[in-house]
Amino acid sequence: MEIIVYGKAGCGKCESAKKNIAKMGFNYTYRDIADIISAENLPEDWRNMDYAAIKADYTFLDSLPMIKVGDGLTLNYSEAMLKLKKYKKEARVQTTDRTQAEQETLQLAETA
Repeated sequence: MEIIVYGKAGCGKCESAKKNIAKMGFNYTYRDIADIISAENLPEDWRNMDYAAIKADYTFLDSLPMIKVGDGLTLNYSEAMLKLKKYKKEARVQTTDRTQAEQETLQLAETA
């Protein structure tokens, strides 16, 4: 499952999201919005003002981090954490079910 964290330098929630996602055992890709807002697409006079960094400071100011989980929509921090916790819980249930099935198979093999 692909996880992408969109954030910016100095964003405490962005750092928290990256730490929590890693702590949950998921791999993720981090993308800084200053890099996404490419200066190549800006008028010449704005490029000289480091417009990309200025725009990144004000873009999504209250919305960062934004987190894309799998093929789904890009979610805010709270929604993404809930979704990842659900995935983790489902993965544990599947592992437990598989382990129980393996134990039953071994028991049947031992009695045969």
